[in-house]
Amino acid sequence: MIFRDASFSMMGGQEKTIGDLFPDVLRLHSNVRKYGMFPSSRIFSAGRSFWLASLLCCATLGHAQGWPSKPIQIIVPSTPGGAIDSYARVSAEHLAQQVKQPVVVENRPGGGGGLIATEAAARAAADGYSLFVGTAAILTINPSAYKKLPYSPGDFTYLCKGVEFPLVLVAHPSTNARTIDDLARWLQANPKNASYASYQPGTPSHFLGYQLGEKLGIPLTHIPYRGSAPQVTDLLGGNVFFGFTQLPTALPHIKSGRLIALATTGTVRPDSLKDVATLAEQGLGDLTTTAWFGLLAPKGIPASIAQRLIKAHLDALGDTNVKAKMAAQGLSVSGVCGQEFQDAVKQEAARWARVVKATGFSANE
Repeated sequence: MIFRDASFSMMGGQEKTIGDLFPDVLRLHSNVRKYGMFPSSRIFSAGRSFWLASLLCCATLGHAQGWPSKPIQIIVPSTPGGAIDSYARVSAEHLAQQVKQPVVVENRPGGGGGLIATEAAARAAADGYSLFVGTAAILTINPSAYKKLPYSPGDFTYLCKGVEFPLVLVAHPSTNARTIDDLARWLQANPKNASYASYQPGTPSHFLGYQLGEKLGIPLTHIPYRGSAPQVTDLLGGNVFFGFTQLPTALPHIKSGRLIALATTGTVRPDSLKDVATLAEQGLGDLTTTAWFGLLAPKGIPASIAQRLIKAHLDALGDTNVKAKMAAQGLSVSGVCGQEFQDAVKQEAARWARVVKATGFSANE
């Protein structure tokens, strides 16, 4: 057996070779051959390969068993205060209790499409001390929207899709709109205000606004923001009059009457907005979609650590208090983990690739 091609089964049924798992060992192999410490044959004996692989696996197991021995960071691709940040902080709080180490949330907005945070997470050490909150936009839309990305969806280990939720189309009260038909009439009477806000370019919030304009036959100008918190702030101030936003961020303002919910984007009405019709109920079923946040780690994280993180996150999602906090923000617990999570991301990416192509959108690099 050629040493570099010795393979092992990993979590999710993936096959990894020694070369994939231990690149440093390949350099060691090369050196010992060069200086004569082992026979110069290109092929180790199966016994010697197994011996060295066993030592390395034991060392890795020892590292994993000692995890965590220091604080863990969760990189978040948004400003503080938005829905992604809220999910990250609830997850961090519970994970810290589980692993008996501090878990720090690090907000890294910017770059357009969450590129700064995502690249940092993809390049972080795969040792279980750097985690990442990924989103539907980052992992299923960006690969089609950007000609070049500083990361690939394959750069990550998919732990759990934590929560999902519909978006909500909201409008400023001054529009007097209560439904999509009301909004259409207002736009026809106020064409100078035919601009919609999204929480980031290249996200479902962006594309749903574009598609809504097409359905209504009204050209709409896109105004992007860097996160749902600043987006909703401008919607509250009347600087822009409507847009699709994240339900957790908008919900308190909908309840207070400072924003009007016109439609939700899921297949059913969320419990928090039972009196608001879905897009499908208003004749726009092909715009139906949900957003989600999930916990990921850099590719190559030891399988035993990944399994511990998955278990800890599932414990958090099953906790009554955590569920209540999520539900209060309009978030539904998902709990799809591991290979199932990764497969779902691939399927969703194929759907958004068709939408991106149809709209002709290309993100600025």
